[in-house]
Amino acid sequence: MDAMNSPTNLNTKNSFKSLLHQIKLDYSDVTFTSSKSFYWSADSRTVFFDEHSKDAIWSLLHELGHMTHGHSTYNSDIRLLRMEVEAWDKAREIAQTYNVVIDEDHIQDCIDSYRSWLHERSICPRCSQVGAEKSGGDYNCINCGSSWHVTENRFCRVYRSRTK
Repeated sequence: MDAMNSPTNLNTKNSFKSLLHQIKLDYSDVTFTSSKSFYWSADSRTVFFDEHSKDAIWSLLHELGHMTHGHSTYNSDIRLLRMEVEAWDKAREIAQTYNVVIDEDHIQDCIDSYRSWLHERSICPRCSQVGAEKSGGDYNCINCGSSWHVTENRFCRVYRSRTK
């Protein structure tokens, strides 16, 4: 992989296009498709990207992190959080290759959003204490014994439905 010549700290449109061009050469076995959001599809080996995002470069490198780790599916909320951390760790490594600096506050803000999402899902609808996930989306309350299920969709508002 060829490194770009000057450090890239800003996510400008020109620097994004230049980086994307180099990444497409370096990762020729991966498809890159413009989209309204960033995500990795393991099934189609495609990184979807939004070049208009203010953090486009960092997000692109993050999705490459998912790709290089072989992330595809997850079977628990905590596994999804772990995959996000792994992808950001890999994004830091990949960024060095391209002379890009990823803002640590940005990384922590992204990871915090998943931590908050996970915490919200784990709150017992009966007594408001934190429960534990027993399997994909099914939670039990350690305090009152209540059980509930949460939606699999990580992009929507958290819905909890009691099961007992």
